[in-house]
Amino acid sequence: MIDIYIFADYLNKKQKLFLFFQTYTNDEIAVSKQLGISRRFARYLLKQAGHYDRVRRAQKEYANLDKQIQSLSSIFSKYAIDGLIQYKDAQNDSYTKFMKDVGIQDDQILQLYITYKFGGQKGAVFQLEEFLLGMIRLKCQSIKDLKNLVPQLRQKIQKENKYRKLYSYFFKVMSQGKNVIRFTEAITLWDSLLNEQFKEIIDFIQFCKAKPAEFQNTTKVSFDLWCQVWKFFETIGSDYTKFDENDAWPLLIYEYVQFKTK
Repeated sequence: MIDIYIFADYLNKKQKLFLFFQTYTNDEIAVSKQLGISRRFARYLLKQAGHYDRVRRAQKEYANLDKQIQSLSSIFSKYAIDGLIQYKDAQNDSYTKFMKDVGIQDDQILQLYITYKFGGQKGAVFQLEEFLLGMIRLKCQSIKDLKNLVPQLRQKIQKENKYRKLYSYFFKVMSQGKNVIRFTEAITLWDSLLNEQFKEIIDFIQFCKAKPAEFQNTTKVSFDLWCQVWKFFETIGSDYTKFDENDAWPLLIYEYVQFKTK
């Protein structure tokens, strides 16, 4: 039988937690509207403000960032094509130029990590506010600062094992809320995100690329399949004795195991 006092205490704590998050959300909306910035930027400012008089402190924090924002906006404008740092075509590719200036044009993981830190919501594209907030969060005043930070970012990825977070993040970015991505997009991301994590991924990518063109062009990869691919290489790898056909693995994984063990 449930102790009525324990249950009442549980409800009280739950209500307080709800009110806390409700207040936090209201503050976030207020700061966003008052300053004309995204809720993501407002969330960053509120985090810096602490727990008391948060909205006013967040506004003050934003005012303190004015000079840095102006300086970073000027840097952004040097790269911007139609108001974005982006790959538009071979002649209009400010994204690659930006990554080259940072010194990581050949390092896909670091490119993905910086895109993640900037909060890029469309893959290899940065809006002005994403660029501003990313540079501010990384405490970088210039491209040179970001370039000098690269070795630390690489260590951070490895030390804190950020690969799985990047893996989930980029699926959500590429799917744009549809919860599926194209098979060809998945192959490219598997190669970029898992190459350093699982050595067996090379064989899996070759297996996927060997699929008929019609299959590759029409097949969609769901978030469930996306997660199951990570789980497979994390738990099975190349030791197929661990593979249980009675487990609910996706068809693509079954076919891959059959391909490797036939």
